[in-house]
Amino acid sequence: MFYRQRARVASGKNSCGSGNGAYNSGTIYYKFEEGIPNVGLFSHEFFHGFQDAFYPGGTSQYNTGTRTGFPNLEFEQALFYDIINGSGSANAMGSTASIAVRDEYRAWISSITNNNTTYPKQFSDFGGQYYYFLNKFHQNANGYSDGLVKTDLPPNALLNIFSSSNCK
Repeated sequence: MFYRQRARVASGKNSCGSGNGAYNSGTIYYKFEEGIPNVGLFSHEFFHGFQDAFYPGGTSQYNTGTRTGFPNLEFEQALFYDIINGSGSANAMGSTASIAVRDEYRAWISSITNNNTTYPKQFSDFGGQYYYFLNKFHQNANGYSDGLVKTDLPPNALLNIFSSSNCK
């Protein structure tokens, strides 16, 4: 199922919302054709495609109605990016978070990755801080403050990738 992903430049109604890209039901949408080769944008939306294939029932259940769980999906993607890029990265907290919050988040990334030498492979590896930082993300990341945090939705797609990998 996951290998059938498609990419499209959004046309007609804006399929990308306020961003430059979006993932929806097996398709990655780009607002502009120039965005297609953007690796950061592609990897962001590709991770959402993985989440959609990984979570039973897909991700659309978290993008409708109250959007309960939408911040979880976005934080999981951002956390994956920050872990892969090392503890110096604090992109998940966005530019509106205080320096203290970004520093606290960076220290947490460093602790859960043993100074960038391992990946978290089970939920307990997050040291009880996952939902704390998910809520900080929800408060500070531009464009992701809508919806409600789902307190029983751990980052299982991220953990699946790391526990299935021979890396770190």
